[in-house]
Amino acid sequence: MPEDEILNAYQKTDYIVFDGKKSFLLNVGLLPNEEWINYLKSRECNFFFFITAWNPFSIPHDPLENRYKNQILESEIQKQEFPYLMGLGKSQTSEWEEESFCVLGGNLEIASRFCRDYSQHAVLIGEPNKAPELHFPH
Repeated sequence: MPEDEILNAYQKTDYIVFDGKKSFLLNVGLLPNEEWINYLKSRECNFFFFITAWNPFSIPHDPLENRYKNQILESEIQKQEFPYLMGLGKSQTSEWEEESFCVLGGNLEIASRFCRDYSQHAVLIGEPNKAPELHFPH
């Protein structure tokens, strides 16, 4: 598990999911709003995970390098034919943000593999009617 400072930052992050003109706000430990729950149910989605390739192991990288790594991640999500939405992980103090993806499907094992493959400390996981939580596969 990462250092307390990093863990605290993850817990105080707004995980924003975009679907066209709509956006949904997810936070660790807080039950999402009904609109997000209904969105998942309408897509028969019983599990989701929020992942990025930005800043592996929380070490800042050049934005161009981060975007390139995220393009590789997006290609892998597409290759595995998972439905997904664009996302943004953003500190609640607006100190940083990371372009991300919300994968609608999969399971804990798949989310953990993506997390390890893209050198992330954690992945946000969730199910309808449950508060999203951080999972640390390392």
